[in-house]
Amino acid sequence: MEEKQAYRNRFWAFVTVFGTLWGGLELTLGTFLHVLHVPKTGFIMVALSAILLVAQRNIFPARWSTLAAGVIAACIKSLSPGGIIAGPIIGILGEALIIELCLLAAPRNLVLNMFAGSVALLWSQLQSVFKLWLYYGTDFLASVIKVIEKFLKIQWTAAVGWTVVGILLLIILGTGAVSGIIGHRLGRRVLKDMENAQIKAESEETANASDDETAALPDESGQSAKDVMAAVGGGKRRRNAADNAQIVKTRLWVLPFAIATVVMQFGDNLWFAVGAAVLWCAVLAVGARQVLKAIWWPKFWIFTFVVSCLCGVVLAWQFEGSWDWALGCEAAVRMFLRGLYVFSLVSWATRCVRGEEFLSVWEKVHLPELGLSLTHAYRLLPRWLDRMNALLSQRPKGFVNNCRFIRQSCLVCLRDAVRDSENLSRNRQDLSLPRSA
Repeated sequence: MEEKQAYRNRFWAFVTVFGTLWGGLELTLGTFLHVLHVPKTGFIMVALSAILLVAQRNIFPARWSTLAAGVIAACIKSLSPGGIIAGPIIGILGEALIIELCLLAAPRNLVLNMFAGSVALLWSQLQSVFKLWLYYGTDFLASVIKVIEKFLKIQWTAAVGWTVVGILLLIILGTGAVSGIIGHRLGRRVLKDMENAQIKAESEETANASDDETAALPDESGQSAKDVMAAVGGGKRRRNAADNAQIVKTRLWVLPFAIATVVMQFGDNLWFAVGAAVLWCAVLAVGARQVLKAIWWPKFWIFTFVVSCLCGVVLAWQFEGSWDWALGCEAAVRMFLRGLYVFSLVSWATRCVRGEEFLSVWEKVHLPELGLSLTHAYRLLPRWLDRMNALLSQRPKGFVNNCRFIRQSCLVCLRDAVRDSENLSRNRQDLSLPRSA
């Protein structure tokens, strides 16, 4: 029983720290890349996450540890000022589940590591394509194909279509395979250090030090995960919570209208789309006015308007040189209304979930250890955010220097994560709650 309890302590310690590392990576580097408007930020973050998860399974190959770490990271992602946003959280959980399933048989196998990275990146791109279809519908895809046919002088046939798809798949799967290789090598490198007792010696030295920041976790036994989350979230998150209180109160009677308008919206009839959008906005104005304020993003709406108009012009231009403006205007209006409807629907849905409801899921599925692990993760998060922000501030200039710096930073973070996990496993014996007799 003592060995089993020690294993459970170690399992949840690694899940806690690596989930915090992943969530902190999303909050720091992800936000940094978005601020700089780096192209394909989501693709880059998924590749880095795949590297982290593959390395984690090479270091600690326990089954379901990757999925549990994904739950921790998804909960930490909800700390962003935007609150519980469905897209990123679904993406994190989906990536964790995919890599977990790919590595169940042999977590340290190089081929499976490459396969896991490839499937994870493919999932992220399929999710992006689905979002484009969700926001703009088939009119957007039809206009893209028409642009290729008209301006590139390429007749869109099945052979051309499959060739383009094949090239894109080759790029995505190749990048994912490289991510798996990098994660495998980093994990093996840190694992070798562990086997040589270097990490263990550093952990023992740190544990015996009086000023150890990880072993001496704050005594917050009376503080729940929800309280820690609120403290880390800051003032903006508290303001969002106050604004969302009215949305939570009215969600039960707004829900039937949401279902009805979904049925109306997703069709080819323009008047059904107009009716669904108008009805939904009217319902929000009465029962969830905060959503209408929250979706006021001028840049997003300007972009949506421009894309809708351009696609409408493309669809109106016929091959023989004539113009079907009725068709083009209908497509443009339908695309814009669809974007308005989907954006407001997602914003409403993500604000309907209260923080305590989101954080109590583990109790409903009888996983109290996960809840306690989340509480520790929120306490560790500020330290990891400080570490990552310090690394970002030290980045050098030049592409080659940045590549070396990224590799070295990954090793430093992984070694620190292992050290923190071992310390947490030894010094927090209550990580796994004792089973009742």
